[in-house]
Parts: sequence; C-alpha cells; structure tokens
Amino acid sequence: MLNVFLIGPMGAGKSTVAKHLETHGYQRYAMAAPIREIVCVAFPWVTGKVEQRVYMQRAGAFLREFRPNPVLYHADMALAQAPVVIEDGRTQEEALWAHERGMLVVVLDAPLKVRMERVMGRDGGLPDIRTLTDDTEQDFAKVRALRFDTVQVSLEQITKEILEKVGEQS
Repeated sequence: MLNVFLIGPMGAGKSTVAKHLETHGYQRYAMAAPIREIVCVAFPWVTGKVEQRVYMQRAGAFLREFRPNPVLYHADMALAQAPVVIEDGRTQEEALWAHERGMLVVVLDAPLKVRMERVMGRDGGLPDIRTLTDDTEQDFAKVRALRFDTVQVSLEQITKEILEKVGEQS
C-alpha cells in the first residue's frame, strides 16, 4: 500500500481525511509535530492554536532553509511505519519530496469561507492576516496532483478514490 501525502491550506480537511485513512490501516504523521515542539520550548507563553500558528509558520520557514531540510529529514524517519499518511503538507518542496518517495500526493482545498468556519470551530478563533498570507497557505495551489474540493466531494468519496489509487479495495 502506497504512502499518502495530503497538502492544502488550513481548514481544507487534511486531518479529517487522514483520520479516515487511519481507519483503513494508515499511520498518521504530522510534519508540524517537530515544529510545534520547537515553538513550545522556545515560546512557552504562546499556548493557543491561533496564537501558535504564526510562530509555527515562522519557525517552519526558518527550518526549511536548512539543507538537508530537518522537517523532511524527520518525516523520512516516519515513513518506516508504512503505510503512512502525512496529514499536513504545506509546500511544493514537500510535495516533490513525497512524490520522489513514491507517495500519492493529494491536494485538498475548500472555499475560504468554509475553511475559516472550520478553523474557528477547531481552534476557537480566526488566524490573523500574517497567517493567511503566509507562503504555506498559498504554495499548495501550485502543486500538480490529485485534487479534491472537500465541500464538493464527500469524505467517503475522497477516501475511496485515494484507496483506489494506492491499490487497496475499499
């Protein structure tokens, strides 16, 4: 079974799809986990998800400048737990990395209004303009891969199509 890489903006439904794939035997992995750990240690006073997001975006951008990229290096180790679904791809570089490793890259999106409603429900607040205009909220649009609008296509249909692409019968 192929590993799956989900990419898209916040609130697109990446974690929801990953949780659904988990019920089909996938191990979930969040590329943001090591970034969140760094932010929690470096900025312990920043505790809410809404407040953390801008710090995480800045820390992630800083880490992505290193070669080798420590975010991707850490994710490489997670692939040993195959099958894995990476639930939070953010950049073209990450999508290319996933493709080079034979992963199925899937772009998820939804209209901005819907995404902000989801973020508000999940995080208890809306992100500020710095968060919305960050490169990690825009870069997914340039990725050429299987695409789903999570408002137009049901969770079940998205999962079914992903599983068909990776060769598993649903």
